[in-house]
Amino acid sequence: MKKLFFAIFLISNLLVHAQFAQIDTIKFYREVKQIAEFTDRFNGIEDTTQVVQSNDSKTQESRKKIISTLFNQADTELTDTGLPAEFIEFVADANNPYYLNFSDSLWFAVAHLSINLHSEEKAIDVSMRLEGSKTKGFKWVIAGVDPSLFTTELFDEITTPSIGPLSHELNFIDFYRVFDNPNAIANYATNEFSENVLSNFLFAIKSGLVTLNHVEGITFYFCQIPGWVFTVDYFNNFGYNSGWLISSVRNLEPQNIDLFLNTTLHIKSP
Repeated sequence: MKKLFFAIFLISNLLVHAQFAQIDTIKFYREVKQIAEFTDRFNGIEDTTQVVQSNDSKTQESRKKIISTLFNQADTELTDTGLPAEFIEFVADANNPYYLNFSDSLWFAVAHLSINLHSEEKAIDVSMRLEGSKTKGFKWVIAGVDPSLFTTELFDEITTPSIGPLSHELNFIDFYRVFDNPNAIANYATNEFSENVLSNFLFAIKSGLVTLNHVEGITFYFCQIPGWVFTVDYFNNFGYNSGWLISSVRNLEPQNIDLFLNTTLHIKSP
């Protein structure tokens, strides 16, 4: 009798473990683990070799269902707006479908950084975009920086040296200061000198004023779809709707893209 109970107990445990293993396997395959995988699903790629870019109505109807799973369904404020459904109908229109392209210049990454500035931990957003070509290859480059931290005042906090008004009488003896104090190099230039936040950020890194703690996370901005912009973030949700998912979607008229890039991502349009 004991052997019978033990056998039943053992079989029950095996069935439970098998069930959980199956759930974990399904979750693993449904989770959007990489941005490349997000793009593949958005574009309706059926496997690694066949890309669906067809005006066939059945194909686009199937693609609509796939795209709907790419929204963060845990955010009811997003899903209840009606914009996701409108967006899906637009991009998967059988007569004029739209797809994402890795080499397109209108998608960006915003790295949320934790840095040390003046020995204090700060948070800052740095906007990145791709540069290059299919023949020469691509690379991510820094294209914009949150302007709240990296202004001229950043360097004024260190020192405000200058070349004295009578230095010309002494053969500009103070000129050595320009080379000996690179942290305050902007102080020696005319007020007409045109600086920008990105150059200040890069100079602060070079001079050691800024050090990186870690990257807190990344938000991707996709402006490739005419009339729309949407963001993608990573969500570790419970269940199958997890990974890199659409976190926001909004209408954006094409003529307003430059303004959006300047005000939101602090970069000039490519």
